[in-house]
Amino acid sequence: MAKRTAPYKIDDTMSSPKEKYNLTYFWLKEDVCYKVTFKEVEAEVQQQVVAALVKEKAIDLKK
Repeated sequence: MAKRTAPYKIDDTMSSPKEKYNLTYFWLKEDVCYKVTFKEVEAEVQQQVVAALVKEKAIDLKK
């Protein structure tokens, strides 16, 4: 199960008033913590993407 942060700005002092808030999701799978951050994406789409990512196998980028 993924945990979602509260909406936040990356840096309040550098953020524009027009900038939308970010949401980050974290989940743990086989002792690895995964993170995905969304900016200006509808909540329903975020949840669909996170659900799909949680089901995917990890890819070793070092290969």
